[in-house]
Amino acid sequence: MKHLRTISVLFAVLCAVALSLKGLREPDLWWQIKTGEWILENGKVPTQDVFSYTQKGEPWINIKWGFEVVAAFVSQHFGAENVFLIQAVMLLLLLFFLYKLSLELAAQFKAKAFLLESFLLLLPLLFISIDYRINGRPEMSSHLLSVVFLWLNLKYRNGSKNAIWWIIPLQCLWANVHEAFAIGIVINLVFLVAAFVEQKLILKQFEIKKYVLHFVAVLLSIAAIFFNPYGAKMLLQPFDIFNQVFENKYTTELLPFTSHLYWQKEAWLGLALLTVVLAFVSFLMVKSKKQFVEYSLAYWLLILAFIYLVQSAFRNIVFLDLILFPVVVCGLSLVVGKFKNSARFLLPISAVALLFFYVLVITNVYYKTVESRDSFGLQVRPDYNPIGAAAFIQQQNLQGKCFSDYLTSSYLLWKIKGFETFIDLRDLDVFPASFFDTFTEAVLVPEKFQELDKKYNFNYAVLFRPQYGNLHIWLANGNGFRLKYVDAIAAVYVKSEDTSSLQDVFQPMSFASTSKLALGINHFVNPFYHVQEDFSVESNLAAASYYLNIAQPALALKYADKLSRSNEAWKGLSVMGEIYYQKSFDTGKDSSEIFIQTAQQYFTQSLKLKENYVPALMGAGTILFKQGFYANAKTIFEKASSNAPDNVNAWVSLAECYKATLQLPEALENAIICFEKANSLNPNNPNILLNLGVLYYRKNNCVKSVELLKKVQHLPTLSSEEKEVIETCLKNCGAL
Repeated sequence: MKHLRTISVLFAVLCAVALSLKGLREPDLWWQIKTGEWILENGKVPTQDVFSYTQKGEPWINIKWGFEVVAAFVSQHFGAENVFLIQAVMLLLLLFFLYKLSLELAAQFKAKAFLLESFLLLLPLLFISIDYRINGRPEMSSHLLSVVFLWLNLKYRNGSKNAIWWIIPLQCLWANVHEAFAIGIVINLVFLVAAFVEQKLILKQFEIKKYVLHFVAVLLSIAAIFFNPYGAKMLLQPFDIFNQVFENKYTTELLPFTSHLYWQKEAWLGLALLTVVLAFVSFLMVKSKKQFVEYSLAYWLLILAFIYLVQSAFRNIVFLDLILFPVVVCGLSLVVGKFKNSARFLLPISAVALLFFYVLVITNVYYKTVESRDSFGLQVRPDYNPIGAAAFIQQQNLQGKCFSDYLTSSYLLWKIKGFETFIDLRDLDVFPASFFDTFTEAVLVPEKFQELDKKYNFNYAVLFRPQYGNLHIWLANGNGFRLKYVDAIAAVYVKSEDTSSLQDVFQPMSFASTSKLALGINHFVNPFYHVQEDFSVESNLAAASYYLNIAQPALALKYADKLSRSNEAWKGLSVMGEIYYQKSFDTGKDSSEIFIQTAQQYFTQSLKLKENYVPALMGAGTILFKQGFYANAKTIFEKASSNAPDNVNAWVSLAECYKATLQLPEALENAIICFEKANSLNPNNPNILLNLGVLYYRKNNCVKSVELLKKVQHLPTLSSEEKEVIETCLKNCGAL
């Protein structure tokens, strides 16, 4: 049995390491590594923006500087991809202290008998729950320190005299590595208040000396926050960070529980854990109310506090998972203790489950099954980072100001010496919300981009290829810029007066070199690992989609044809359908009909090969809608939205079908439901808001109609017809 325990623990360690060794795809890490390099080079922490030309000199409180220095050291000496080794160490420490925390709780619940077995058995569930935030970012330190603070406070509460003093240096450390350091303050204060209530009001045994020492330690831990480059400003910083969660809706990780996108598998798993804990707590209370109140009141209060934290942002779900997990482990240990004859099977089951999970991770089967964007193996992901665009800029020695989006700018900042960003992912720490609005307007409305160009005089622009379609079209079609480079990730446009025909400049995906250390670790964990996966098919799709978007059907056809002869032919056939559908708008009536029929044939062929392929469904549905077959189009769009519930266009198209048949019963209500769904996926999209405002007007809901139409009534992109409709609705609702 002892050997089996050792083997099970070893498998748990291997799982944690394997889950940490991921390809570097997070754009945040690049500016963080760059900041660490700047600190090492200059010997100080920046207090003003030093990386952008739009906010240079503005105040910048960068709490993550401690992590960034470590990340920069690892990057400079071992390679940027090895930053995830920090994650591996932190995750192993997290598991160690989670078990220590479970032991402290188990002592209260009298659940120690099968605690290790229960802990190991439930580990795969924990891994799946928190995997989405095992991403190499500095928040890993907050995950670890939250558990450590819980353990230290609980340990002191249970009788360890010196444990509480560790919160002082650790709080100082926390305030210099991640902005969630206020969680430590909350944990300490809750335990302090709960200790008073427990001793004075419940147990009637107030230990004045113990409580005074506790109070002093908490007070000193708060004072320790002042030991940072920004001094007293740090006391108010947690409030600024919390306010940013409500202001910044440009990233999914900051969305609250009211958003549709919040409710992914991680949220449902967290809810399941919470349900189990509530059931366990109810059982304890029914069993013995007197005994229940002797358990740590602070722990139950912190669960409530963490529930509040979790509802504010998707990324915070991890914190609730971590505080709930030890309670679930103790509960399982108690249950297993009732069936001692069966308990001997726990370790073998745990060992098999952990080994199975390990194999799933290192073979990428796990990531594909849960539809994660992550992949096993230390490498710089070529499909997320603008490696080729950066190399092109360096080769061409492009100088001057670059208009770059926040998804590509961080890598360029790290890779290209002297590069300054227009906007980047330091978010509201540096860039005000109004500037994000300015950026959004520029990529949606070319006239706004022109205004910025006059102000800053851009020399070139770099745009993330899959997004910002309007600006791609404008820049690629000779409006003072020239397309010089494009691959699956990014396009580079250089200021030029050249008006000759656009040439095919699409390049295969570029790969960054991987260090020998990273390769050695990858092969040690998985002897069959290959650093470079085959991205060629996706490159063909990216090229075809890009050229189709910028109205270059001939170039798009070249790549769509290659794709249609690959092992993913349905993708190529679907793009062929889109190409011919686009051609139908540029010809006479007779030719248009032929092109539409050809497009429909390609969509049909695509769906024969893969019946639920959403782009082909959308194409086929669009043609039926254009032909006036709204019922048939509705059926297809329903299928598309069912297979891709996060596809905004599917919901908008379905809503348009209902809108086209408003004379039918339930059509108005269904159109509103579909547009609301689309709005939850893509908040504040002008077209969606306009449609919703008009539909609510037709439903005689003037309050909602006015609220929505007020948001879009002054947009410069509105047509005269749209302005007239808005004015009529507002006037009839008494809002003008």
